[in-house]
Amino acid sequence: MCLFYPCPCRGGLAVSGDLIAIAAARPFFEHVAQTSSNKAAVEFAKLFASASIRLGEEGAQKLLTRLLIGSNIVFWVATGVLFMVAPDALEAWCDKCVFRDNDAKGYADMEKELSELWMAVGEVI
Repeated sequence: MCLFYPCPCRGGLAVSGDLIAIAAARPFFEHVAQTSSNKAAVEFAKLFASASIRLGEEGAQKLLTRLLIGSNIVFWVATGVLFMVAPDALEAWCDKCVFRDNDAKGYADMEKELSELWMAVGEVI
């Protein structure tokens, strides 16, 4: 999961994945357009069937595949960088504990410190 919110790659992943799925679902949309008795469903299915024909063309598939792969690369690089840079819960606890080596404000009492320690250990595990 990318930890940036809003994630810059989330849109690319969602859009490209959705459009590839629409392109692959042309037989389904054609079937709904032919067999449904609901006029709104028929019009909706016809619209998406014609869109899936255009999205199924070779050029569109190449573009969508590149967008999907590029978004995945951005997603994993951003997640990896943030994972390496952001302190985990145990590191955050160490910055506030009795044994800290900085001038940050520590915990008010021992009970609070120990409860935070066990929560941090639970998050890391």
